[in-house]
Amino acid sequence: MLLLKKLAWLPVALLLKCGPPGHRIIWSVLRLRQGFVLGVCIVVINIKDWSVLVIIKRRGFNPGACELPGGGIDAKDNSFETAVIRELFQETNLIAKTIAWFGNYKSQRYKRSANAVYVVTEYEGNLKVNDEFEIEDVFFVPIIERTAWLEGEHLKRVEEVLAWIEKETGLSDEEFILENKI
Repeated sequence: MLLLKKLAWLPVALLLKCGPPGHRIIWSVLRLRQGFVLGVCIVVINIKDWSVLVIIKRRGFNPGACELPGGGIDAKDNSFETAVIRELFQETNLIAKTIAWFGNYKSQRYKRSANAVYVVTEYEGNLKVNDEFEIEDVFFVPIIERTAWLEGEHLKRVEEVLAWIEKETGLSDEEFILENKI
């Protein structure tokens, strides 16, 4: 029985190890499993003022919580990237212009869910709540204040993206702000 449980999570393990090309195949397998949620988590960074986009949920998994945009993949989404574009616009009225896959993770809070994390640094549109039924508010938070607004898995995703940026640029948050006179 234990072996069967481990084998049941094999598609999730494959998803967490592969990048976007493999997502489509594995997503098709996971879609067949009832009760499993596959989604996207979107880290939107405004590099002009060094801030991150957050939403406050009105309903859903964690009402009242400050989180990153994102959500489940719908049957009409033909790729993870399509889901990123749809979810970002649906929740914030922003249209993603650059979408970069960052990684995958299995949710610690929701055992039957896994997310692909994407980073968006270029977008257009006027920030506003598009889905008043699901979203209470949307706004950018200065990155240096992220710990006051985000927690748990959402804060961890932002921290991972910032660590990658620091590794690639050699600049910490404070150094980035000073160098770019933000």
